[in-house]
Amino acid sequence: MKNRRLCASATVGFLWVCCLILRMALLGVVSAGAQEIRSVPADCSPYGACVEDLGTLRARALGTLKARSGVSFRPEERVRMSPEFLRALSERVQTRLEELASEDNLKCHLDKAVEEARREWLQAFRRLEERLRVAGETAEGWRAYLDWPAVRLLAGKEPAEWPKELLERLYQRLAAGHPGLELRPFTDLRIATERLLLRETARRDSEVAQNVATVAGKLAELLAQLGEHPSSETLLEFYQLVNWLEVLGIREQLLPELREVFSGANVRTSISQKLVQAVIDRPVDDVSPVYEVILGTELSGTGHTRGELRATLLPDDTAGLVVLSLTGVVNTKAVGVNGPVQLLTRGRTQMEAEKLLAFRRTDLLTAPSYSRGVTESHIDSLWAMRGGAIVEQIAWRRSWSQKPLAEWIAARRAEARMNRRLDREIDRQLKDLLGEFERRVVDPLDGRGLFPHVVRWRTTSTHLEGSGWITGVRGITTLTTAPELPEEADLAVAIHDSSVNLAIADCLAGMILREMDLRRGAEDLIGTVPAWMEVEDPAEPWTIYLAKERPIEVAFYNGQMRFTLRGRSYEKGGRSYPGMNVTVVYRLEVLPDRLVAVREGDLQIYPPDFDLQQRRLSAREQVLRTLLERRFAKVFPPEWQAPALAWHPRQPGYRSQIELRPVAWQTANGWLILAWKLVD
Repeated sequence: MKNRRLCASATVGFLWVCCLILRMALLGVVSAGAQEIRSVPADCSPYGACVEDLGTLRARALGTLKARSGVSFRPEERVRMSPEFLRALSERVQTRLEELASEDNLKCHLDKAVEEARREWLQAFRRLEERLRVAGETAEGWRAYLDWPAVRLLAGKEPAEWPKELLERLYQRLAAGHPGLELRPFTDLRIATERLLLRETARRDSEVAQNVATVAGKLAELLAQLGEHPSSETLLEFYQLVNWLEVLGIREQLLPELREVFSGANVRTSISQKLVQAVIDRPVDDVSPVYEVILGTELSGTGHTRGELRATLLPDDTAGLVVLSLTGVVNTKAVGVNGPVQLLTRGRTQMEAEKLLAFRRTDLLTAPSYSRGVTESHIDSLWAMRGGAIVEQIAWRRSWSQKPLAEWIAARRAEARMNRRLDREIDRQLKDLLGEFERRVVDPLDGRGLFPHVVRWRTTSTHLEGSGWITGVRGITTLTTAPELPEEADLAVAIHDSSVNLAIADCLAGMILREMDLRRGAEDLIGTVPAWMEVEDPAEPWTIYLAKERPIEVAFYNGQMRFTLRGRSYEKGGRSYPGMNVTVVYRLEVLPDRLVAVREGDLQIYPPDFDLQQRRLSAREQVLRTLLERRFAKVFPPEWQAPALAWHPRQPGYRSQIELRPVAWQTANGWLILAWKLVD
C-alpha cells in the first residue's frame, strides 16, 4: 500500500512537471524565439559570421549616395590656353568677320537674332509670371507697377503686333533700380526686353555693319593680348565687347568657342580635414531608455552610450565625401520578464557606426546610417515567480544554451537603434544648419544670380576641395585656372575678378542703393552692422543711383586690389548731385603678426570719362567730391587688416569657439587668394 502511494505521488509529480513544462512552452520560456531563430539566415551562425563588415556597408552606401547626387566633380585642366591658340582664335575671328561682312548675310543674322530675342523674352516673361503667382497677394504691388495685364496681353500677340512703346515703358520700369528689381526673374526680363529693343534698332541701323567690323577687329586684338598678358583691364574690355555682340545676337557667328575657352571655375575653396573635425568632432555620453523583446523575453531598462563622433574625409575625385564615425560602447542594464521567470541582466556592446555625407551645390546629401556591433551579456540574477527551483533550473539551462543567439540578436537590435538615432539626430541638425545657411546666404545670393550656378566637389585624404562657376547671363567665366591653394591652410579661398564683375554687372546695373537699406540688410544677414556701414547722418542719408553698365568693378593684379564704384547720380538730404566714379587701390602686405591692405594714395573721385588735362571740376562737382570723399573714407580706410573668422557652435558638446586667423593673401592675374589657419 505504501509503495502504491509513493508510485501514485511520483506519477502525480511527474504529470505536474510535464504540465508545468507544457505551460512554460506555451508561455514562451522553452520555445520562445522560434520565430526569431527562423529569421536568422540559414547560412549564418548564431555568432554573426555572415554579417557584412563596415567596408562592404560603406561601399553600398556610397553607391546609393552617388546615384542620388547626380553631380560629379570634373577636374579642371591645369594648362592655361596657350598664346598660340588664342592668336589662332584671333585670326579665325577676322576670317568669320569677312564672311559676315556682306550686308545681306548680316541682315539675315540680325533677323534671326530678333526672333530669338522674342523667344527669350517670352521665356523670361513666363518665369516672372510664375514667380509672381507663387508670391500670391504680396506680388500685387509689382503687378500694378509693371502694368502686368498689358504685359500679359503683349505676350499673347503676334510679334508684328508688339508695340515698341509698351516694351520701352516696361524696360524703364524694370530698370528703375527700386529694391527688389535686382532679383533674378526681374533682371532676366529686363535684359530680355533690352536685347529685343536693341536688336530691333540695330536691324534698321545703316551703320551696323561698320560697327560690327570695328568691334570684331578690337575683339581679335584683345584675344591676342590675352594670350600674352591676361590682365584684368584687358579682360574687362573683352567682356564689354562680348556683351555688345551678345546683345546684337551675333556672338556665335564670330566667336562660337567663347563658352569653351572662358569656362574655368572662377571660385575655388579648400577646407582641411582638421577644420572639418574641429566643426564636427565631439564626445558622446548620454543615457537613453531601452525596450526589446529577445527570444520571448521582454527587456526594459537603460542604455548608456560613451564614445567619440569623428569626421573623416573619404578620398574621391567625383564628389566631396565626409564619413561621420561613432565608435564607442553601449552599456545596458535591464529587467527581463518571460512568463513566470524574471531576471536582471546587463550587456556591453562594442559599436562602430557610420554615416556618409556628400556636398552639393547648396546643401548636403546623406545616406542612411549603418553600423556593426558585438554584444556580451550577463545575467546577474534569475528567479521564478511561480514553479520554484525546478522552473529556475530549466530557465538557467535554457538561457545558457540560447546566450549566443540572444547576443547576436541583441547586437543587431543595437545596430538598428544606433542607425535610427544617427539618422534622426544628424539629419535634424543638418536640417537646422542648412536651413539657416539657405536663409542667410543662398537665398539672398542665388535670387540675385550671385551664387555659383554650378559647384563641384572632390575630396583628398587631407582636404575638401570645391570649384564654382559664377557666369552671369553671358555664361562665361575666365580662361585662366586658379593658382594652387596653400596646402598648409585650414581654409583657403580663391576668387577671380570675373566672378564679381560679371555677376554684379547683371544684378546691380542701374540699382538704387540707399544707406538705410544697406544698414538693415547687413543687420539681417550677419546680425551686426560694420562700422563703415553705419549711417553717417540719419537726417540726411545717402542714396546712390548706380550706373547701368559696369556699376561695380574689381581687379586683382600684382599684389594689388582695385575697386571702382560708378554712380550715375547721388542724393543726400533731398539734394541731387551728378554722376561720379569712386576708385581706390590697395597694396597687400604680409607682416609678421598680421596681413594688411594699405591704400595707395587718396581716393580717386571724378565724373565719368573725366580728363584732368581737358578741364577742371565745377564748383558743384567739387562739393560732391568732398562729400563723397568724407563718406567713402570710412568704407575705404587708409589701412585695414585681413579679417579673422570665428564661429560659435550652438550645440552642446562641441567646441565653444572655432577661430581662424589669416595667414596668407595674394593677388595675381585676376585672382585673389586668402588663407586661414585654425587657432588651437
